[in-house]
Order: sequence, then structure tokens, then C-alpha cells
Amino acid sequence: MNTPPWLDELALFLGAASVPAARCYARCPRPPEGRDWRLEGSVRGPFSTRARTLPATTTWSDLGPGPTLMATASIPDPCYWTPDNPALYEVHLRVLDGSREIAATRRTLGLRRLGAHGRAFRFEAQRWVLRGVTRFAFSPAFVEPAAAGAVRAAANTDQHIAMAAWDAVPWRDEHATLVARELSDAECDRAQREGRLLAAWVPVERGDWADELRRLSRWAAVAFAILEGRAAADWTADAVRSLAPNLCLLQAFAVDARVTPSDWAQGVVVEAGDDRSAFARRIAACGLPVVAYRPFAPRVEQVAAWRGAALAAGEANTAHDPARTWAEQAFAAARVAVDALQRDLAPVGDYAGYIV
Repeated sequence: MNTPPWLDELALFLGAASVPAARCYARCPRPPEGRDWRLEGSVRGPFSTRARTLPATTTWSDLGPGPTLMATASIPDPCYWTPDNPALYEVHLRVLDGSREIAATRRTLGLRRLGAHGRAFRFEAQRWVLRGVTRFAFSPAFVEPAAAGAVRAAANTDQHIAMAAWDAVPWRDEHATLVARELSDAECDRAQREGRLLAAWVPVERGDWADELRRLSRWAAVAFAILEGRAAADWTADAVRSLAPNLCLLQAFAVDARVTPSDWAQGVVVEAGDDRSAFARRIAACGLPVVAYRPFAPRVEQVAAWRGAALAAGEANTAHDPARTWAEQAFAAARVAVDALQRDLAPVGDYAGYIV
């Protein structure tokens, strides 16, 4: 299928959403030679791995001349994406010059209603609390130095536990969101089909961070992008949000940083130190959803216990993957730490989320 580079910037996003209908949009750059080009195509679905569906087809309507190619589709009786029912739609789009096809592409689209509302997040019209576990906390680079060797011994690579091991963790059952610095397309696709929420931690110092936001916005499972770094403050709200209209954009602040959100920020992730009263004062003037973050550094004895359990499981069942047991043990400890962070901060506030 012919997919020129400018079509890689295609964004599919949700507009007005209700029970009877969902308004969707498709937008991509209009090349200089494409003054008279238009978009057409179809949306078919829903399809879900967790529910029986009756798919239907609707069509895209081109929105006419403008600086971008843009089309809209109204999906009747939409099925919105949730972890319990990860419903997806198949999108087929063609770029036409008259009757001549210039390019075509196929995508998946998940209609996810999760975003910021006041100082809270709302998911399917209900208040929702982000409970995040950072996968990078279990990399040798982030644990206590004395425990790093044990982490490498338990992992299938030197960077982190094998992706397949993390896939087996009960994210959905524990109402947990995976927070990761690297998310492959294959991992995002599995997550959106299986109903696992993801948050991407993106340092803006990396040269390709804008392209990374566009890529992550394609996947229904990726709900949040946490942007870290001073350079993010220089961008306007329209410039950043246009890159990833499907993502809730959060701005990260270190433990000693003043919390002054940029115009594009829809929420903040603020590192909490040991003084909870100081944390409350830092975010008192912030009118956005506040997510508290406390780095989780596994202790030597924790890593040793996880590794021991993994090796014992492997000896008891040769077909069992020790890395899976290691990941399950590590996740369970981190999930407990999320609840502990919430309890620690409860006397000074009830926040929109907690990440360890």
C-alpha cells in the first residue's frame, strides 16, 4: 500500500462523544501539490477481544479546502474503549485527486473517553484515579547498586524484564497503569487489544519527541504522555496538543522544582519528597489534576526474594518462565507502594493519581 511520509502524520481523534453517536476526525498535512485532494474511506467496527460485537460500517466525509487534509465520520451507537471492553474500529482512508488514488492507509481506532476535568481525571463520565507503576524502576540502572546484579540475572536483557513477562502481570485486575520510557508499536497494539492502560514518560530533550507523541497517539491503550524537561515550556498549547490529540498531556516536575505548568499541560506529575506538607504547599495553586510521584527503588532484600521465587518456580516447572514470576513479584510490591503513597499523602489531599 502506497503510504508517503506525509501520510505517516495522519491523526485520528475523537470529537464530541455521547451514547447515541461519536464524532471522529482524520487529519494529515496537505502537500503543496494537493490543493484539490480529498479524503474518503470507511470506519468499521467495533471489534473486541472481550465481547461479542455486531460490526457496522460508516463513511468519512471530506471537510473541504484548508491547510490540512481533514475528514469527519459520525459513528452511531459507539462502543467506547475501556480495559473491560477494549473495542476497536478499523479505519480505511484514501487520498484522492478527482478519481485518482494518491495514497491509502489502514489504521485501528479506539474511542477512549478519559481525560482531565477540573483537578481530576474522568473515565467514562466517572472520577478516575491514576495508579501507575513505572517499569523503568526495575531496570538495573534504577535500583540500588547492590541489587543491580540480581536484576540482570532475573531479566532476559540488560535493560529490563522481557516484555512478555510484563504482559502477564495483572494490570487490569489491579487497576494499574504501566508507565514506561519505551513502548514499542507491538506492545501498544497488544495492550489496546487486551485492555491494558499505558502511560509514556517522554523526555523532551530527545530530538524525536514530537514524532514520538504522534506515534503514541495512534494507540487506544496509551492514555497519557508525561513530558519531562525544560524545553517543553517553550511550546504553545496548540503546537503540542496538535501532535497528540488523543493523549492527556502531563508535565513532570522534580522534587525541588517549582510547579508552574505550561499552557499545554492538562495535568502535572510532581515528585513527592519526605515532607508531605511541603508537597501540599508546592501544588496548592495548581488548578490541574495533580499526580504524585515517588520513585520506587527496590531494596536488595526485595530483589533477592523476587529472584528466589522466580528460580523456585522455574525448578518446580521447567516450562515456566522465571522472568514472569519475577515480574509478578515486582509488580505486586510496586502496587503496594502505590497504595502506601496514597495513604501517606491522604492527610494533606486527595489527588488525581499516584505513581511509583
